[in-house]
Amino acid sequence: MFDEERRSRLLAAYRALPDLERRLCRFLAVLYVPTAVSNLMKCLNASAIHTPLGIQWGVKVSILPFLERWRDAGLTGTVPVRNTVYWYLDRLLAEPLAREALALGEFRAFDRAIDETMGFSREEAGHFYMPSLSRVYRSCRNAIYEGDVERYRGLTSRKYGFMGDCYGPDHPYDPLTDIAANPLDVDFLMGLKPSVGEHVFFGLLRNTMGEPEVYRRVADAFFAYCRGREIPPRMRFRFAERLFMHGRAEEARAELSGQEDPDAYALRAFIAFTERGDEAEATAIYEAGLKVLRGLTGKRSAAFVSWPSILYPVLLFKAGEGRKKVAAYIRKAYEWSEGYPEVILSLLWKALSFGREGTEEYENSLLDTPYIEDPRHDWSPISFFALLFSHWTLPVEEDRALAETAGTVAGLLGDLGLDYFRRELLEIYGGKGERPGLPHPLGALLGKKDEWERSLSELQGIGGSPERARTGSNKRLVWEIDWNVSKGRVRALTVTPVEQTLQKRGWSKGRHVALRRLYRKADTVLSLTDQDHRVASAIRESRDFYGTEYFLDVPQAVFALAGHPLLVRAGTGERVEVFQDEPRLSVRDAGEGYELRVAPFPDPDAPTSFAFSPDGPNRLRATRFEDRHLRMAQIVGRSGLKLPKTARDALLRTLGSLASVVTIHSDLEGLETDAQTVKADGRLCVQIQPAQDGLDVDAVVRPLGPGSAPCRPGRGGANLFGSQDGRRVQAQRDLGEEREGLRLLRERCPALAEGEQAADEKWRLPDAELALEFLVQLGEMGDAVTVEWPKGQSMRVAAVVSDGSLNVSVREAGDWFGVSGELRVREDLVLNMRALLERMKSGLGRFIPLGDGEFLALTREFRRRLEALGSLGDARGEEIRVAPLAAGLAAELVEGAGRVDAGPEWRALLDRVAEAERIVPVLPPTFRGELREYQAEGFAWLSRLAHWGAGACLADDMGLGKTIQTLALLVARGAEGPALVVAPTSVCANWLAESARFAPTLNVLELRHGDRERMLAELGPMDLVVTSYGILQNEVERFAEVRWSTVVLDEAQAIKNMGTKRSGAVMKLNAAFRMATTGTPVENRLSELWSLFRFLNPHYLGSFESFNRRFATPIERDGDRGARQRLRRMIQPFILRRTKEQVLEELPSKTEITLRVEMREEEFAFYEALRRAAVDTFADGGAAEDRRLRIFAELMKLRRACCNASLVEPGLRLPSAKQEAFLDILAELRSGGHKALVFSQFVGHLAILRDCLEREGVPYQYLDGATPPDERRRRVAAFQAGEGDCFLISLKAGGTGLNLTAADYVVHMDPWWNPAVEEQASDRAHRIGQERPVTVYRIVAKNTVEERIVDLHAWKRDLAESLLEESDAAVRLSAEEMLALIRETR
Repeated sequence: MFDEERRSRLLAAYRALPDLERRLCRFLAVLYVPTAVSNLMKCLNASAIHTPLGIQWGVKVSILPFLERWRDAGLTGTVPVRNTVYWYLDRLLAEPLAREALALGEFRAFDRAIDETMGFSREEAGHFYMPSLSRVYRSCRNAIYEGDVERYRGLTSRKYGFMGDCYGPDHPYDPLTDIAANPLDVDFLMGLKPSVGEHVFFGLLRNTMGEPEVYRRVADAFFAYCRGREIPPRMRFRFAERLFMHGRAEEARAELSGQEDPDAYALRAFIAFTERGDEAEATAIYEAGLKVLRGLTGKRSAAFVSWPSILYPVLLFKAGEGRKKVAAYIRKAYEWSEGYPEVILSLLWKALSFGREGTEEYENSLLDTPYIEDPRHDWSPISFFALLFSHWTLPVEEDRALAETAGTVAGLLGDLGLDYFRRELLEIYGGKGERPGLPHPLGALLGKKDEWERSLSELQGIGGSPERARTGSNKRLVWEIDWNVSKGRVRALTVTPVEQTLQKRGWSKGRHVALRRLYRKADTVLSLTDQDHRVASAIRESRDFYGTEYFLDVPQAVFALAGHPLLVRAGTGERVEVFQDEPRLSVRDAGEGYELRVAPFPDPDAPTSFAFSPDGPNRLRATRFEDRHLRMAQIVGRSGLKLPKTARDALLRTLGSLASVVTIHSDLEGLETDAQTVKADGRLCVQIQPAQDGLDVDAVVRPLGPGSAPCRPGRGGANLFGSQDGRRVQAQRDLGEEREGLRLLRERCPALAEGEQAADEKWRLPDAELALEFLVQLGEMGDAVTVEWPKGQSMRVAAVVSDGSLNVSVREAGDWFGVSGELRVREDLVLNMRALLERMKSGLGRFIPLGDGEFLALTREFRRRLEALGSLGDARGEEIRVAPLAAGLAAELVEGAGRVDAGPEWRALLDRVAEAERIVPVLPPTFRGELREYQAEGFAWLSRLAHWGAGACLADDMGLGKTIQTLALLVARGAEGPALVVAPTSVCANWLAESARFAPTLNVLELRHGDRERMLAELGPMDLVVTSYGILQNEVERFAEVRWSTVVLDEAQAIKNMGTKRSGAVMKLNAAFRMATTGTPVENRLSELWSLFRFLNPHYLGSFESFNRRFATPIERDGDRGARQRLRRMIQPFILRRTKEQVLEELPSKTEITLRVEMREEEFAFYEALRRAAVDTFADGGAAEDRRLRIFAELMKLRRACCNASLVEPGLRLPSAKQEAFLDILAELRSGGHKALVFSQFVGHLAILRDCLEREGVPYQYLDGATPPDERRRRVAAFQAGEGDCFLISLKAGGTGLNLTAADYVVHMDPWWNPAVEEQASDRAHRIGQERPVTVYRIVAKNTVEERIVDLHAWKRDLAESLLEESDAAVRLSAEEMLALIRETR
């Protein structure tokens, strides 16, 4: 591995040096990194190694003469960088001398002095610093010496450069070889700490395999190291694994005893199979190891990462496990593995033919790998597995051809002492005297033929067979053809023969067949058909001085390929069709005379008498010219022959004589020939050709029947003379009928109009769904058209089915109902509902792929119902698991099914739903309020859902009286037990007051102080407890012990975050009826809706993962309108929402004004500086979640700067454009006798406004989150009584639960992210009781992030309205979108 002779010479020169110089060399070895003279002397001075004169190194005494003298002796080297020379100790000396320094006790002191001077430790810890390879190696060596395994691991992925380094860019990163094996010192290895020794030994065992002698020394040292000492569990497994590889199975088995490492199970299973051959036993041991692995990783899908586990997927494969399961395991193992196991797994994948269709067959995949083509010591174990897999999968004759390669690999394995692999290989490929006689060799695992069967197969191969294209053969010959089109003519035509092999997943991509083989030994190609032989007759042999060459007469070969069933386009594999044609003579009445043309016209420069023209993307028209055709073309000429009208009779006689040798299209009537007259077929012939994901469609007519030359509908000569079934015939076309057929095609197949029209009769349908719609429409035309497909490439719609074809079954399954079904397409094709739903995900709209180009078409209504049914719950097996609350929707969706089989539980549930809809709730006489009409409807709706047992969300607009409707229900249900209202602290007082006013028969208890436990324990009917979310969260266990008749969550958006303790607390409540009131059931994202329904109707929307998969991701990320409509339909029965515009005609108008103010120059400069700094901060990215939080923090800083610079930099006094605008608005309002509510989300901003009002002498009220509840009530009452011209309110603290109708103006000083929060705040004034029009001002700083936030408001509103009303949008801001708010300016 290294030049040991040179190392010996250098060590001898080193030992000849004086003591001081040897010490200096050892210092250079510890330093290791190429260093400038000045820095080297600083390090020496720090280490107290003085000059021979006993003074420090410097100008008087320099180290340079020593370095130059050592360089002359070969001990040191230099690296020039610009004007500086860096010195280093030769790498063959660095490690021996460093270890000598370690033994002498110098290493630590030297290293400490170097690090204090050079700062290597700081650089190593630096995140952005890219060290040289020498510096990385130095750190790796220190980690090995210190036994610091974590530090060593961290360095293995460290990026490095080559500036100023002795290692060049081509030097591979291999610290273990360059340090621990340079030179290999067994005593040094034996002294390593086990924590790091595990990594060093295993790395060396892998890296030294290219040098068998070195590898054997490392292996012997490894075996000695592992015996008699405590070593890590993983190292003990590696010890047992390596013992087995070296043929020491008994020792390996003993070392495995008691090991619980998952890969130890894999090795135990492997050894068990080789010793006893029991496949079931080995599989059971593998499964036990996987169970341990799953427990350790916490993952359901797990795989081993060592080579002994290779046997596990093979055993599964042999046992008949599904291909998907075996392939999934190999894929997972490949993802988790690295090194040799990773390569071996990729070979196994290819050998078992798990590659994608169209990949090379396994012969190519394995035989062409370097592991078989070029075996070497380094990868000899991989070569063993490549040969083993080839033996399992190759035909006998090709397998035997590998014997020589196997002998070479066996020798390489023997050099390394890997006796187990060598013995297995000899058992497969060795001669009779070489086979060791293993009891259960791996080679026999997949049932290779016995020796006598091999011999007979080889004898049969010698004898051959007279049959051509054997039936049942697993090979076939395919012809790849390709061409270019220029000016309507085919150019660069090529033909290549390819032999394909039938594999488990279909025909392989195949390999080219040599033309020499087809010419000389065609009988050895067993897949040749008679037509293939005719094509092969176009092969030519050319001999000259340089040898023999074989080439194909391409035009003749293509002509012979007409009608061949196995023609494909080179590169794409698309089917190609070649058909033969004869030249056509067209005669056109040009008005003043007649014009004759020959088509196709022969190319005078072409060496052959063939012409090829395209007839669609993958169809070729092949025309052969006989001598008479060539003579005719010469007379007519390329530009045509023009004749006068007087030549009509002569022309008719001429055409009559030509009708027997050429197809004629003529406008002339009166032509007499001996040809039989037949009726022209005027039907449209629709030629269809697959094109990428869609179809190319071409409409032609074939007047002389199938296979005859096509004509354009309604164009060309009306009189046609040609060939039909080998006889000359004539026919008269009805051009009007043909044009009518084309019109009907356009009319009855509207899908064509949605495609791309390439010409008058040609269309491209770019996607599969449109193509299938066209096929359905075309099928409805029946016999009015004929259809032509390339051979083997048709798409077919098997049937069009409606929901009446579906039979549905419903069964009770605990807390769920299982809905399943079957759709019988035909006797041999029945699809269950789960399969139907899975296939609907193909992205083909209402079309379901059935395989082999066949599709099932669902009616649009049937597809809609199926999608909606699938979204009602999660799939379990062949069923859809539907919650009982979704029974009504499910029943509605399957009502059109052919048959519905359901048990009595299902019927009873549907009866209960119907009963709830029929009841007419009566308002309790003890209720003291008078409900408006819409409020009475809300009370009735709540009562019906309570009767049914379903939760309800009352989502009316703010100010429409959600509280009074809820109190009416609480009075009606009071006798059934105690009720609970949970509300924000600021709203609890309102509940107490409203309850006393409207529901005096309820015993209202505010759970704030006192003996809460006793109070809850003594609850009974007509008791109503009002508490806050905070108290509920703290006392949740006590609340959960009570059986509540009704639980109401007011302002239920408080539980929108499902992961909070508050949300978790309300889920524990035990209630017969649950309801929520909120004006904003969805504020930002759909997960809030799921959290709300988890409280109202647990399990109704499925698990959170299922909800995301079915609804949240399609709606928020993809804008899926169908998913949005299905979700809206699901939640609609349980959410009631009315807006003020819908129900309150008497409510005054509300006007919203966005006032964009221009910031002062110095104020905007401050803002822009902050923005640019924020952009620079995020230029280098970062962790996703941390990045999102940091971006949000920067956005908040910018928003404060928009309000007032002092909110960002206290003490900074800059003018505030917003403050000036606010004072102008306020002055105008006061002069008109108006009052205003002023909202800001920043309490600091409110404090600035409060100081401003006090300076101006403006009376005001103030409220924020720190205001106590009693004080809140007092200030609200004072404002309503006329005390104060404006009310400064914190947006979060006062945005809900307040009635402030004394104000008729609202001012939002800064826009909040969600418009719903602002609207809630505005509705403190715009609500029932307001008698004056309300004006809402929103003050926004121009050209800032605030303008972007206002733009987002429209999107945010749509997120809620897309579910509660009708809309098409939903939005959720990602980190990148938030960052865009900072980057973008107006």
